Amino acid sequence: MTKLDTVHSLTTTLVQGQPLVAVFFGGTGGIGHYTLRALATASAKNGGKGFRAYIVGRKAKAAEDIIAECHDIYPQGKYKFVKIDDLSLIKDVDRACADIVELEEKESQHPRIDYLMMCQGGSIFLPRIDTKEGLDVTMSLMYYSRMRIITKLLPLLLKSKLPPAVVSVYAAGSEAKLFPEDLSLRDLSHYSYSQARSHMAYMHTFFMENLAEQNRGKLALIHIFPGVVLGPGFQNPELPAWFRVVWNCFFVPIFGRFLTVKPDNCGNRMLSLASTCYPPRPIDESSNKEAVTKGTDGKPGSGVYSLTWNGENNFPSKLYSAINKDEMRKKVWEHTARAFEVIEAGEVFKEYFIFCADLLGLLYGSSSPFSFNPDTSRICGPDFLQTTIRDNIRLHKQILDTLDVTSVAAVIGESMESITTLEWPLCTLKDYVKTIILITTPADHSA
Repeated sequence: MTKLDTVHSLTTTLVQGQPLVAVFFGGTGGIGHYTLRALATASAKNGGKGFRAYIVGRKAKAAEDIIAECHDIYPQGKYKFVKIDDLSLIKDVDRACADIVELEEKESQHPRIDYLMMCQGGSIFLPRIDTKEGLDVTMSLMYYSRMRIITKLLPLLLKSKLPPAVVSVYAAGSEAKLFPEDLSLRDLSHYSYSQARSHMAYMHTFFMENLAEQNRGKLALIHIFPGVVLGPGFQNPELPAWFRVVWNCFFVPIFGRFLTVKPDNCGNRMLSLASTCYPPRPIDESSNKEAVTKGTDGKPGSGVYSLTWNGENNFPSKLYSAINKDEMRKKVWEHTARAFEVIEAGEVFKEYFIFCADLLGLLYGSSSPFSFNPDTSRICGPDFLQTTIRDNIRLHKQILDTLDVTSVAAVIGESMESITTLEWPLCTLKDYVKTIILITTPADHSA
């Protein structure tokens, strides 16, 4: 555990080094608020050289209160609120990032970002709910929007002289099961909050490792589990009623003082992540890294860090040892980039695969008494192979099973295949086929 005395020493060194530029997404409450307050307090107590802070959130009144509080602590700081309507929407995130870039370029001849915190959150333990852009709300808040923020603000981050720290506050170390072919958990049989959390932890690692490799020596990326911090998020009315009852009536009164992290301690620890204990991936792999934390590749100071609340490594290396990391890094990067590309183009991000085995069961896939038997080199006669519609469906199903397809969004059939389409729900498990579509049109003659 990193002791609090060490944490305070790290934050003192940070604020005394140079004027800082910090951005807090989800900064109008909870951990973002506590970290900004820690920055103001450390600057006031230790002769800080000043800072500019951009607070991104939905609630203007909450931002005004936080800015007033921090201004009282450290009047020399510059505080700016950046309004965003919905942090789960990529296009809203893009607008907020553009606003930050514009404000920072107006504010300084040397615009930059030294510290980027992303702690936006939402309701947990809810079923999958998609945004109008096609992403699950929870997964967008905790993963997609955060990776989008990093990529959109990367030019300013790379102008920092520190180098900069990127901190995503969520669920580091919570990896469990992984569905490589269903990263966004479209299959509802895969979806639960705990499974989504596992996927987002994996994807944090793989996406951040790509960024670290592309920006050696320039960028430190941290995914941290903050512990249980008593904040306004736990009073969200959108949380399930059972959770609020357990939390307020049992957990907090009985275990709160033993199992929770105090807001001020949390804020100081989050701020200390900008220290040299968590450096970028080095350009020279032979650099001395004995005094720094191990990264997600098991090497000290390798640029991407999975941390628990006290700043210590909590990376579940055994789980990753069973995964082809190179393959998954590529898959996660391409999946995330494709989602951003589709949404940026104004479309809804969907993931469907079209399976077409049209010849199976049609004229070229069946036989008759006059068919040629390749085994005997004779006409089949009365022993010809006879197949039914359900035989063809079972064959299709075997192919789908081989491809690890667990559900079918729609079975589409035209003309005689409409009959086959109607048989699909009768030949498969309940809910395997979500929709059947029949197509019947007049014949179109070409002669």
